Amino acid sequence: MTGATVFASGLLSALRHLWQDQRVWLVSVAVLAVLAVIDPGQARDGTVFAGSALLHTAPCLMLSIALAAGAGATGADTLLAKAVTSAPLLPRALGWLQIRNRA
Repeated sequence: MTGATVFASGLLSALRHLWQDQRVWLVSVAVLAVLAVIDPGQARDGTVFAGSALLHTAPCLMLSIALAAGAGATGADTLLAKAVTSAPLLPRALGWLQIRNRA
């Protein structure tokens, strides 16, 4: 194998992995590129809007990621999962009242 063949094989492998792992981002960039060719003003406005929305929601995203990481690190995530998946208190209380009233 020549150096060019090895390079091309490695490049194709890297592109294949990039497509498999980052497909959504690549399609998003491609759509934005097509929009920039068709209507540059709209592409600019759309990019500014999306960036602004991301900047405004970033604090909430960072807080939720930090809380989830902390819960996962301490093992509290299993307790939270049990609390969320178990029956809520109000339906249990209403069921208890119905059983009590029948007797």
